[in-house]
Amino acid sequence: MTADRSDTAGWLARVAAGGIDTDLLATQGGDHGWYLLQDSALAAARHATLTDDDLYLLLARLWAGEMPSIQWPARAASVMRRSATRLAARYRYETRDGFATDGALQLSRIAVITDLDLTPAALLAVLVDHWHELAAEEMPYGHGSSLLAFAVDTLLEPLTGACAYLWSVLDAPRSPAAIPEVADPEDWRDWSILSGDDWNELVGAELTRLGRPQPVPDDGDEAAALLASARAGDLATYRDVVRVAASIVRTSGWPGEPALTTQLAERAVSLALPRISDIDPGSENEQIVDAVQRELLPSDDVLISWARDPSFGRLNDGDSRTGDERLRDSAGWLTWSVSTAAVEAVAAIGAQQR
Repeated sequence: MTADRSDTAGWLARVAAGGIDTDLLATQGGDHGWYLLQDSALAAARHATLTDDDLYLLLARLWAGEMPSIQWPARAASVMRRSATRLAARYRYETRDGFATDGALQLSRIAVITDLDLTPAALLAVLVDHWHELAAEEMPYGHGSSLLAFAVDTLLEPLTGACAYLWSVLDAPRSPAAIPEVADPEDWRDWSILSGDDWNELVGAELTRLGRPQPVPDDGDEAAALLASARAGDLATYRDVVRVAASIVRTSGWPGEPALTTQLAERAVSLALPRISDIDPGSENEQIVDAVQRELLPSDDVLISWARDPSFGRLNDGDSRTGDERLRDSAGWLTWSVSTAAVEAVAAIGAQQR
């Protein structure tokens, strides 16, 4: 269900009755009017002049500068209240220059995630289910560039911000057992398919697995050429597409369940093999790579389903302006990487036959 960004007359009337100057809702963060709005919103939260449902929309709007893009979760106001109460019972709220510290925001985020029993896969599923409402939203600035970062920004952060605001005005008795000690989940970070720090070690292990152990040069292109040559042996002798595709997946750095990238790698190798006569072992074969990649890219309906994969959802490469651009950039980067590896392996067959 999409949130009404125009704000209903009823909500505005209730907010005004709760002591809020609704003209201030048009102010921007950092303006004098915005500080007045923050003060009056916190006063409303402190003195309970609004229901939690109305208060949540006010605090979430204050945090994000606009209404939440969709009404998620349906019980957002209750999650905000429970999470803030548990935090107030356990921790002292920290501010710096009048704003919540990074530590306070991290605790708010963890409290909300814990209350919802939320996982990256579950959050990405919400993103996919509401893609038509969210696709045109802007990517977060300076807070990650993956689809998961986009989901956190559009879905989770309004709730996190509202929780932090409410926590700041609560005065609850301290209780050491009020909120579990949990770390910020590791899986909520971006990763890049080419960002592995142990590339040489990975290549060395793969060469051994392929039956061709040898020292790995420091130069990345030379290491990639060794890999391609080792894979070419399997392709030339056995036409073992599955084995070569599995090798490509292992050296891609793809974390978690590799079903998506395995399927793409197998298809990429199968598409590259029939083009062997057109592949020049002495060039990068960009046109062939592009041709293979075009056949790997799915229809829009299938493409958005890829975002349900937590690994694809964490893929990070370059700058994208909107969620839709991030989806297509992620798909382009993934399909290009497996297409390049497949074409390089087939090109190495020609090099060995010279």
